Amino acid sequence: MNRRGDELEQLQVLAALDRDHAERQVAVGLAHARAGRWDLAVLTLGGALERKPDEPLIYRALGQVWLERPRDDRAFLSKAREALERAASVQGASSEALALYARALLDTGDVDAAEHTLQQATTRYPVDPGAFLLYASTAERQNHLDAARTALILYGSLEADDPEFPARAAKIAALSLRLNDPATAVEWLERAASTSPADVKLSVLLADAQTRAGMLDAARMTIDRGLERDPKNAALLTLKARTTARVR
Repeated sequence: MNRRGDELEQLQVLAALDRDHAERQVAVGLAHARAGRWDLAVLTLGGALERKPDEPLIYRALGQVWLERPRDDRAFLSKAREALERAASVQGASSEALALYARALLDTGDVDAAEHTLQQATTRYPVDPGAFLLYASTAERQNHLDAARTALILYGSLEADDPEFPARAAKIAALSLRLNDPATAVEWLERAASTSPADVKLSVLLADAQTRAGMLDAARMTIDRGLERDPKNAALLTLKARTTARVR
């Protein structure tokens, strides 16, 4: 209900009643962070770390705070990486901790290490779904296109109600075309178009993929449907001319 003050009050009561569990102090610290009270978040988590200096959960939360707080000093980023490295290096580190550490690595320019860490994050259960999206963008940045595509597909298996599905499907299709796999591109663009039938941009992408896959009849049908919605669409008219010429 966005009642941050009440939330924090209740968490502080719980933390006072249950001082032996680091999770209570972590919850208070992260509540401060959500409310934009960054200094109080750091103080709370720092105090918890003094009591339990080897607790990975506290390092993960502290690193998250340093990573997410507004930064006008690169020292914040250095502190985030240091704390998250401690959290990610323990045996059995969570997928979420590994993904946060990878974010810190990316922000400090260590793309190779970030990609390796994200590969681990996507195989550590329970998996943080966001790790797949970050892995996909990082793998693409490294020109590991097949890994990027697989990560985006696996993300969908965890997030069945993904509101960004059309955009993700279009990205999978674009990667498939770069991998010289137009048939897979067509499959994903058809799925995207079925969820957003009024999106003419998807019609353009689908018709282009169908043309590349040699599916000329299907491409012409897609083009005609798109032109019904946008008769002057330049990309569709170009594709129409190209498919017509190939028939002749």
